[in-house]
Amino acid sequence: SDHGVNMSRSVLLTELEKHNGIVIFSTNLARNIDEAFRRRIFSFIEFELPGNEERKRLWELYLPETVPRDKDVTPDKCSSESEGLSSADIQTASTKAMFSVALRIKLKGGLDVINLDDIKESINFVRLSYNIIPGRNTGTTKLIQNELIENSSSIPTSK
Repeated sequence: SDHGVNMSRSVLLTELEKHNGIVIFSTNLARNIDEAFRRRIFSFIEFELPGNEERKRLWELYLPETVPRDKDVTPDKCSSESEGLSSADIQTASTKAMFSVALRIKLKGGLDVINLDDIKESINFVRLSYNIIPGRNTGTTKLIQNELIENSSSIPTSK
C-alpha cells in the first residue's frame, strides 16, 4: 500500500540522516529512485549489462556441464539468445529452464534434458516479467513459484 511505502521511505530517510558512514544502494530501477533519496546520493555508478563473453560465462556458471542438456544448448547459443539480460535475469532464466525439465520428468516420468526451447521460453518469461511486475527479479521469482504451485496440483505424489 502507499501508506506502507511512505512509512518505509520516511524511516529510511531518517536513518540516512543519522548515519555517519557510507551507504551503498543498488537497483535495476534507478528511474524509480525517489527525489528525496536522489538529493542525498553523492555519486551514481552505472554498471552495464553483461556483453556476449560475460553472458557466456554466466551461462557456464548457472547451467554447468553436469546439467543434462541437448547438444545444441551451449553457452554460446544461450548467450546469443539472452542479449540484454542482467546476471540475475540469466540466473532466473536458467533456474526456470531447470524447473521446466524437472516438472516434465515429474509429470511424464523417465529422463529428460534441457533443450533450446526450454532456454528460449525461460528467457522470454524473464523478458515478459518486466512488463508484468515492477522490480525484475523478485517478481520473476514469484511468477516461477506461482507457476510451479499451479502445476503441482496435477503432479502425482508418491505415498
